[in-house]
Amino acid sequence: MASPSPALARTLLAENVLLFLWSDDLIAHRMKQVREHVQSQSRHLHRDDFAVVHPRDLHLLFEAYDKYCFEGLCGGALEGHSLSVRLSTRGGQAPGMTLRHTSRNGEISYEISIDVDPLFGAQIENSRPITVCGVQCTSRFEVLQRLFEHELVHLIEILCWGGSDCAGARFHGITARNFRHAPCSPPQHTQTASL
Repeated sequence: MASPSPALARTLLAENVLLFLWSDDLIAHRMKQVREHVQSQSRHLHRDDFAVVHPRDLHLLFEAYDKYCFEGLCGGALEGHSLSVRLSTRGGQAPGMTLRHTSRNGEISYEISIDVDPLFGAQIENSRPITVCGVQCTSRFEVLQRLFEHELVHLIEILCWGGSDCAGARFHGITARNFRHAPCSPPQHTQTASL
């Protein structure tokens, strides 16, 4: 079957994230599929408490979430525009950021960055979980998944509605229905930038 047009991909993606309430079992199954896919492909994330992460691992996460959670609609909704993913060290600022860039010549690109400080600063010891996005995490990989899911929802909102606000009801609904996140506080990041 042919891939949908970018406009149809955006419409189907919006319907997917707004209309369906996935079961806890299905969400857990999808998270397991994402983890297994990434761990089988990554040179660095082959165990839950990895010691090194590489930007390529974030590409793998995007591919896995798009495949297992969104039927390839995120990639289709990008409309051929580039998505870059990177690691950062923001030192206490937002643990992730999603941007839509517009260059002077009108070229659009997107960027997701994840701060490594929360990943490697998280002390997950003696089976004591930490809470990220309102979800208890028992491994560094789970922390990375929760952070990436949050940024992925920002990207979806930007693609489908032109902007994103993690303090907004729509954002909370999408993260709750698709990943069982609780509302984040305080509100954070996401910007549109012109170059």
